[in-house]
Amino acid sequence: MTSAAEQETRQLLVGQLRRFYERGWISGTGGGICGPADDGYLLMAPTGVHKELVEPDELFTIDRAWLRSQAARIQDPRRPDFLVGTRLNLPPDYLLIHRVWLG
Repeated sequence: MTSAAEQETRQLLVGQLRRFYERGWISGTGGGICGPADDGYLLMAPTGVHKELVEPDELFTIDRAWLRSQAARIQDPRRPDFLVGTRLNLPPDYLLIHRVWLG
């Protein structure tokens, strides 16, 4: 069960995605948005879907500590995960947000 504050944040984020799309600031499946959730978690819009169609219950809830650990993992040049991004010529932050499946 989410709090009223988190429900309000979800509505705000979804509304912003729609407004960004209507103004041409993001393409249908491009762009993204995140915001605070209950208990220090983070709400994040899904990737690869039309942002103007995202509903409040479709936002992901992510643990910030987990997100930090994944950022450290893919930015460590000693790990093979880092080399994948180098070979694909992608910045580590792109890999973190879009493809946490590495390794």
